[in-house]
Amino acid sequence: MKALVVRFSSFGDIFHGLEGACRLKDSGFEVHWVTRSDYADLLETVPEIQQIWSLERKQGVFGLIQLALKLRSQKFTHIYDAHNNLRSSILSLIIKIPLLDRKIKFVRRSKERIKRLLLFKLGINKLPNPYFSSQSFIKPIETWIKNHKRNLQRQLNTEHVDLPAGVLNQLTQLNTIVIAPSAAWEMKRWPVDYWKQLITQCNENNFLILGGPEDDFCEEIARVAPERVTNLAGELSLLESSKVISKSKILISGDTGLMHLADFLNIPLISFIGPSAFGFPSNKNSKYIFKNLECQPCSKDGRGACHNKIYKNCLIQIKPTEVIEEIKKISNMGLL
Repeated sequence: MKALVVRFSSFGDIFHGLEGACRLKDSGFEVHWVTRSDYADLLETVPEIQQIWSLERKQGVFGLIQLALKLRSQKFTHIYDAHNNLRSSILSLIIKIPLLDRKIKFVRRSKERIKRLLLFKLGINKLPNPYFSSQSFIKPIETWIKNHKRNLQRQLNTEHVDLPAGVLNQLTQLNTIVIAPSAAWEMKRWPVDYWKQLITQCNENNFLILGGPEDDFCEEIARVAPERVTNLAGELSLLESSKVISKSKILISGDTGLMHLADFLNIPLISFIGPSAFGFPSNKNSKYIFKNLECQPCSKDGRGACHNKIYKNCLIQIKPTEVIEEIKKISNMGLL
């Protein structure tokens, strides 16, 4: 059996979908994956995926058709459209046009657009609450999977990825906490002052900060205890940041792609769920803090405006002391 998973982006959604792909491999499938070229090197670190097929944005429709014709010759027995957009639909259609000698099994992940419309336009929530995205990626292929048990030992092959001097050494220390204070949209970010309070109160811990080059506020967080905090925001590629997560003892994060990577790898995780509807982690070592306010969720991914009198009240209510208590629980379990 030979399966093709189609998911072009984004970082978090790829890791939502990876558990399903890995279970296909566990069930005896040869698994291939189609993605955008800027995520190909990351997916190549997942040992359960035998081959990555990539598409560059600038290639357009012509490039998409060329790729589809190449994939058609691979003789897949199963195709899973885990993206469900125009591009993935065109690709899947070309590959699965009926052939004389075989019939391809095909399934597409629903985006539940009507339920989303009801929630974000009318405030009527017919979606599961909490909504575990990784489970929504597994559900369409349940009949293909023989092994329905989640493997808690997923790993990335990142030995070829080099990190700055001293970072790996810091990750081996039991008192090092990795934090990811940023998110694609500001409304999903835990307040900077709360991060500073967390670092100040955890005065026996060292911290590594992950983020992008645009996350200037991470330097403000680092300045609260420069002798214990290393700011790597903007210093690492996505692949390098992924290696840091894979070697971490614990990650504290908002609803961001790095959080979903930690959840996939079963890295001890403390996450904050604010305005978004689909960011809940679901693994054994993943803890999410969610206040379940009347206004939650109010956004698909954190974009838009907050209509509360207290801006980002869903995150404001998650106090540093609550996070510290969760850190103590993880430490008492011997995971930190």
